[in-house]
Amino acid sequence: MKIARKYLPECKCIIAPRGMLGAGALAIKPLKKLAFISLSKMLATFDKVRWHASTEQEAKEIKAIFGNRAEVRVALNLSSVKPAVSETKIKNAGQMNLVFFSRISKKKNLHLVLQWLEKIPEHLKITFHIYGTLEDDAYWSQCNDLIKLLPPNITVEYKGVVDAGKSESVFENNHFSILPTMHENYGHAIVESLAFGVPVIISNNTPWHGLEAKHAGFDFPLENQQQFIDSIVKAASMDQKTYKLWQQGAMELAKEVLNNSDTVNQNKKLFAE
Repeated sequence: MKIARKYLPECKCIIAPRGMLGAGALAIKPLKKLAFISLSKMLATFDKVRWHASTEQEAKEIKAIFGNRAEVRVALNLSSVKPAVSETKIKNAGQMNLVFFSRISKKKNLHLVLQWLEKIPEHLKITFHIYGTLEDDAYWSQCNDLIKLLPPNITVEYKGVVDAGKSESVFENNHFSILPTMHENYGHAIVESLAFGVPVIISNNTPWHGLEAKHAGFDFPLENQQQFIDSIVKAASMDQKTYKLWQQGAMELAKEVLNNSDTVNQNKKLFAE
């Protein structure tokens, strides 16, 4: 959880849980997290704080744990990314560069992507680029075991960690990004992907829904794993003309999110008395 630097009257501070109170996040090491929550409630640790929820759903999650008396204000996160799409990106039907750009942890479900890629028809050629911090050696070992099972038409490259401010380099050579996360209250990597004209394949555990209708990507419940496989097949099968429509759809959604004046006003009210 992140505590804002600006303090309010009566020693009240702003805390942003960053998706840590969602069901998906709490399912990881639940005993440790629930013990902390129980203790903090007993000690009234968070009684004088103002909670920053990125969405109405996150506001409900906070109140479900800390009660309806918890002071919660909703303000979608701000992002400094500027929409910019490459006009020279080539997309051949039957070929795709797919990218995973996130912390490599169980919450982000990289292992599921690798399991889905194993089931992709052999006539489709996919290069899968993985970017992110290796947080759990045991989990990364599990992912490497899955990589060894992939057929010849799937190539996997671990690209390491990208310096802050250089995320555009991650997306410039990739056609789609994928993040079947257990929970995101915002998902900066998702918004960055859209802003750089790279449609996304994500779980529905984020604020970004109805993507296919906008030609900006796909979002599905994690239990519907065949839909993820089908979406990867559809994305890989796109030719240049079709892919261009999806590039534009991703860009348009990013502009809608990043240029929303209501978001700025919500964040100003977050600090108002």
